[in-house]
Amino acid sequence: MKRLVLAAAALLTLVTASATTEPAAHALPPRWGAVAYSDSTGWFGIAWDSPTLADAVAAAKDKCRYSDCRYVFSWKNGCMAIAKGSGGIAFGSAFSQPVADRMARTKAGPDAYVIKQACTRSTY
Repeated sequence: MKRLVLAAAALLTLVTASATTEPAAHALPPRWGAVAYSDSTGWFGIAWDSPTLADAVAAAKDKCRYSDCRYVFSWKNGCMAIAKGSGGIAFGSAFSQPVADRMARTKAGPDAYVIKQACTRSTY
């Protein structure tokens, strides 16, 4: 019985050590996306696959192209959707595009429809 307990403890130590010291082979680096919006024109700037949130925000503002563009939404490692409806403009993000779409439409109202979509590379 004592040998069984020692063997189990050794195995547990081995499994715990390998789980905490070795990164997963399939792990992907974080990828960020951001949305900027111009109140005066209704124009969106969308950036995705940026290595940091700051890079994504800067790229989204740059793509928006108007002086009043401001950062309004971000997401990490997944998809985003922008929907328009009786509740206004709404954003959603999730690991999959269909779920992000549904989240944005739900927030924008019962008559909402998706107007923009994007996914980071880490979701494909």
